[in-house]
Amino acid sequence: MKKSTILILFALCSIIAYSQDDAGVEKNLFKANFFTPAIEYELKISKLSTIDFHPALTGGFYFEKTAGFPARFYYALIPVLDMQFRHYYNFMNRQKKGKKISGNSGNFVGARVIGSMPPIADNVGVLGMTLSAGPMWGMHRTYKSKFNISYSIGMVIMFQEFGGKIITPMGNLTLGYVFIPKK
Repeated sequence: MKKSTILILFALCSIIAYSQDDAGVEKNLFKANFFTPAIEYELKISKLSTIDFHPALTGGFYFEKTAGFPARFYYALIPVLDMQFRHYYNFMNRQKKGKKISGNSGNFVGARVIGSMPPIADNVGVLGMTLSAGPMWGMHRTYKSKFNISYSIGMVIMFQEFGGKIITPMGNLTLGYVFIPKK
């Protein structure tokens, strides 16, 4: 585990150190997300890197049907805090192709840490707090209308309150509106 964490951090630092892009990220962005009720704040920490804070109220549900038993529906409504380090790597290529980079429109690599609290509403009864962390890749687009779409995928190790830990894929899709400050 320690070796893989060190390797991931080394790879991220190498990408940051050898980046050749001339364009930079926005100083800060405030976003309202509609897909999951959330607010999001992205803060510039270097020319091409940001820290993204994303408190949200997320949910999940599934159906279970076992032979000989009635079908059951499970749901949970969970408060989470998703924090991401993002390094945008393709701003210069997007500019050369005449594509927009304002609102941090570009692709990124990074790392994320997600903490979840116990559900505020559920019918499962055994869900507790979790802490997840891992690398990710994603894309972020902000359009002229300030409509925003962001997608990321990666792998995380998830530590569960009741003693379990698993390595699992993690994805995120946000749709929303970006409040871009005037320059």
